[in-house]
Amino acid sequence: MTANYHGVIYSGEWVCEGHSLRFTIKDNNTVKVTDTLIGSFETNSSSRLMTLDQAIEKQEKYIKLGYDKVS
Repeated sequence: MTANYHGVIYSGEWVCEGHSLRFTIKDNNTVKVTDTLIGSFETNSSSRLMTLDQAIEKQEKYIKLGYDKVS
């Protein structure tokens, strides 16, 4: 977990119906976000570095949509 004046970001994986987002906090105040979608016939995954503020905003959005933390 890392906090700044805009909110709190938690390391870990959030999932909902075959879609997962993994948040990995880096030492340089960035967050690696790995977005994975598991479908019937294929799996797609991509990673992106974000600022703390961007990652906090993204994580809060998915929590409000009902994603559950699994790790």
